Amino acid sequence: MLTLDQTDALKNAFPQLGGDDSLLKLLRAHCTHVTPKAGETLCLQGNRSNALPLVISGMVRVFKISESGKEITLYHIVDGESCVLTTASILADTPFPAEAQTDSDTRLVLLPAASVTEWISRFPVWQRFIFQLVAQRMAEVITVVEEVAFQRMDRRIANFLMLQKASDDGAIHITHQAIAAEIGTAREVVTRVLRDLERKGILALKRGRIRIVNPVALQQLSLGFPIRRSSVAHGDAGRRPERCDHSGAGASTRICRAVTSRLGWTGPWTQTRMPFSIVFAPMMSLSAETTTLTVPSILKFPFASTAVT
Repeated sequence: MLTLDQTDALKNAFPQLGGDDSLLKLLRAHCTHVTPKAGETLCLQGNRSNALPLVISGMVRVFKISESGKEITLYHIVDGESCVLTTASILADTPFPAEAQTDSDTRLVLLPAASVTEWISRFPVWQRFIFQLVAQRMAEVITVVEEVAFQRMDRRIANFLMLQKASDDGAIHITHQAIAAEIGTAREVVTRVLRDLERKGILALKRGRIRIVNPVALQQLSLGFPIRRSSVAHGDAGRRPERCDHSGAGASTRICRAVTSRLGWTGPWTQTRMPFSIVFAPMMSLSAETTTLTVPSILKFPFASTAVT
């Protein structure tokens, strides 16, 4: 059973569940509050899932381990999220198909498996929560599969680094082994790629630390564009955006596809519906008023006159 403070923390982390007083009362009565430390294993592959974790704070990493010991991260669970593989394991009454471990000190509540199944037909709010969880996490897992199957290793590493937060000293504090475990490759491969990016002036490496020297070039690489020599040589300090001459509908179409695929967008893109250029800048946004798409890079190009699907 949860205390009042623990119940309030659960409501703050999961506001979508707090709108149903009956559900909230049952959550308080049935859930158990736990505080695992960083590095603790929550579930092993092959175990039965007896409870669904609802994370209040901290981070849990869900990953697979190959027979050779290589790891690949499937997704992370943070504040206000839960584990779709645990949900699937409970609903299908099958063993947990991965490993789950805390990346930091974590607060979470555990809901018994029987309640997870029963409440789906009883509470529409809980049913929506479970369905949204499945949809969100499946999309993330599919993205991981696509990256592993179709993307070059240097692009995957660049994309991973772009998503990391730098510390106060401006560096990303992470080891080559940790990167390898996140993206599912060998440490030697990560080291080779990082040293190559260091030689190109994009990164600066120290033991356990990576500093991004040229964020523009790293952004280009993460989006799948070739790194231009001018970007590598001069970086982005004090430089104005430059126009890259991609003449013809074919070049624009290819770039449109690359950008929309990177952003997870699908559908037709036509010049009549989207008459403005895609403008590349450090921040990513989409303005409904000007129909201008902004993504990380420094290139400009016109939309193709034919639809891009």
